[in-house]
Amino acid sequence: MGRVLAAILCLMGAAHAQITVPCADDETREQVRSLVLDGLDQALRNQMTKLFEIWMRDAHESPPRRATLGMNLAVNSYMRARAGALAWNPPLCN
Repeated sequence: MGRVLAAILCLMGAAHAQITVPCADDETREQVRSLVLDGLDQALRNQMTKLFEIWMRDAHESPPRRATLGMNLAVNSYMRARAGALAWNPPLCN
């Protein structure tokens, strides 16, 4: 999971940090993009599972405020990270 996170942060230009992106051929670029998108999908699935577990434990609210807030944060983060991964375009290697 650490490698996926590093790739996501690299793709998104984490907090406007100066990140040097190496060149890549088309095949490598698409392979990295696919791995990142798969990682994002898995991370969102895992988060939705955790949030549903919170919902099941809290019988007083439907849905619990914490689960609703968490879901909004997770989906917004997923959408931003996915857009960053799709827009990522390192220079071609010569």
